[in-house]
Amino acid sequence: MEDVYTETGLWIGKKPVYHPNERRMTNVVQKIIRGLFYEHCGHRPLPSDWDVWVCWERQFGAARKQPSHPQITQALSEAPVHSLGKGVFTYRFVQAADVAEGTVWLIRFYDAVEFFCATTAKAHLSDSYKARTG
Repeated sequence: MEDVYTETGLWIGKKPVYHPNERRMTNVVQKIIRGLFYEHCGHRPLPSDWDVWVCWERQFGAARKQPSHPQITQALSEAPVHSLGKGVFTYRFVQAADVAEGTVWLIRFYDAVEFFCATTAKAHLSDSYKARTG
């Protein structure tokens, strides 16, 4: 149980909290995206020199208010919603026009927990990581 506060800082009680194993959940989400890529992108696996980048909801929540890539946000918002199990799992995706392997995904579990994901070349992920960690 954790304390819950209003935006102004007033304590309003306690709520149950689940702390997931992030590494394990990220691996599961990557596998889901690989499966969805196979299903929607020509029944072929994601090439071995490509990977799935996963961003947890708390990491991209603030970015949704002021997106750094408004064209991606716009494209995802216009993409059709695919649903399994009446809200148990929903997702949207768009595929890059110039690179068949390039996709972005917004997936949601139980109408509550969201992940933003992208398929990207491993070399690009490595360069991006080096730039951030310098």
